[in-house]
Amino acid sequence: MFDEYSIEQRAKLIPNKNTKGYFAEVVSCYNSGNYRSAVVMLWSVAVCDLLFKLNELAERYDDTKAKKILAEIKSQQENNKRSPKWEEELINKISERTELLNTSEETNLRHLQEQRHLSAHPVINEDFQLHRPNQETVRALIRNTLDGLLIKDPLLSRSQKIASDLVDDIKKNKELFPSIEKLKTYLDSKYYSRLSMEAEKGVFRSLWKFVFRSEDDNCEENREINYKALLILYNKKRTEFNRQIETDKTYFSNTASADNILLLLIKFLSFYPEVYNLLTEDAKTLIEGFVEKDVTARWLAWFTANSLEEHINNLRRWIDDKPNYNKFPDDTENFWDDLAHISQSDEWKKTFIYLAIKCYGASYNFDIADERFEKIILRILQDAELEDLELLIEESKKNYQIYKRRKALSASEHIYNRILEIDPLYNLPGEYEYLRSP
Repeated sequence: MFDEYSIEQRAKLIPNKNTKGYFAEVVSCYNSGNYRSAVVMLWSVAVCDLLFKLNELAERYDDTKAKKILAEIKSQQENNKRSPKWEEELINKISERTELLNTSEETNLRHLQEQRHLSAHPVINEDFQLHRPNQETVRALIRNTLDGLLIKDPLLSRSQKIASDLVDDIKKNKELFPSIEKLKTYLDSKYYSRLSMEAEKGVFRSLWKFVFRSEDDNCEENREINYKALLILYNKKRTEFNRQIETDKTYFSNTASADNILLLLIKFLSFYPEVYNLLTEDAKTLIEGFVEKDVTARWLAWFTANSLEEHINNLRRWIDDKPNYNKFPDDTENFWDDLAHISQSDEWKKTFIYLAIKCYGASYNFDIADERFEKIILRILQDAELEDLELLIEESKKNYQIYKRRKALSASEHIYNRILEIDPLYNLPGEYEYLRSP
């Protein structure tokens, strides 16, 4: 049967550049038919790679087990520099104390060591011939060593601790990540790009717990940075993680009931509404109950409606029915970014402008009016059409807190200048005629 396995292609997956260079010598020996040499070199490469992996775990992840093994091996080498016994001890210690090798991988390495001894030592058979492994045996040894050791990332040996390592890491260094893009670059390089799918699922499950389930002081303090780490990971493989949620929906539906955690969950679901349908009915009931009582949640929770269009109609109807400032969310950091990112449709963009204007019109003191104009109105001004701007003027005229504040004139100038950009012949109020270009 034709073997489609390509040693050269798999070798490209070796993460350590030194190991990759050494392994090229193995391939060269194998392709030249020098099978004894290939086996001897392959064992040397395997041992070196184990040391490289331990060293990376020790230096990059401060792994105490790796540090101790390296120290013990170094001591053993120094005590008897001519003895190769440390090589076997290295495998013993790694197998006993770490997750770098499973049982079958350890067995394959020990078989490679036996074949190396037969190939390297002058073992003469009854015909006075040196041991010569055949091509199939050497190819199998190479394949097992590649797949079971060389292409594996050492980080996977810490599968039980990856999530805790990650959250501790970003907790200590969160001031270094002023944007989610910076955090993504860091996490992808140090963690996410190096994980198997199973390891990714484990990290996703743990991050979900830290963000949406745990309520201890440590999780509370780091909830925002952990939430960003969750978003970055989820966006890498949404289909696979959705399947994980669906398979283990009881776990993922068991969220905390604290307001701030539910609001963060609703924020997540507003970006990824498909996840809402994967949760249990009791989780949906909890979310819908919170949406009824929390204004910010009501604005974001479009996924509880049958469609975005239905959510828009419901929200506008609710705001316009007995309007008051309690129907508008607090100006929390990033809320308007979250709201804008719900959809890129023209209908939602127009609704966003309407909601921004209505929110500004409901300003309940001078400072809030100033803040909302700076944060919200200036943001939407260039995208507003003439009818939007006329609604903005109308809302401003109805609210004493808007038209009597010190910055009212400056705000009106911004609005009317935008109107003139759209329609240079627009009939301005007399007191603003000076804005028209001569």
